Amino acid sequence: MLDNKPLVIGFGVLALVGVVLFAMQLIPSANNETFPDGLDFVCPSGHEFNMTVSQMNEFYEKHYGEEVPCPKCGATPSRRAVRDPNTGKLRVPDRNEGALPVPGQREGLPDGSNGGRR
Repeated sequence: MLDNKPLVIGFGVLALVGVVLFAMQLIPSANNETFPDGLDFVCPSGHEFNMTVSQMNEFYEKHYGEEVPCPKCGATPSRRAVRDPNTGKLRVPDRNEGALPVPGQREGLPDGSNGGRR
């Protein structure tokens, strides 16, 4: 009868490598589920830049309470921006602005609609 010990060890090592590779896929990236593409900013000079959630955490650990400076010109205060799903352009939303448009949604009211007003 053949000794199956090397075969069992080989399958065990292969299974362990598979588990490790699978676990590596579960390790979070520099961003998180809420901000998978990081955070977008626009500086007062109009420069656009992106920071990962990890970069933001590092910045605030070193510079607690300070504004995020522009990496190109150093200007502050840089403001959080959102990417308009219809145009793909970054913009700083107004506090009094309603919800952002939904991708594919037409802007404005349909023809003949009064928006529910009487």
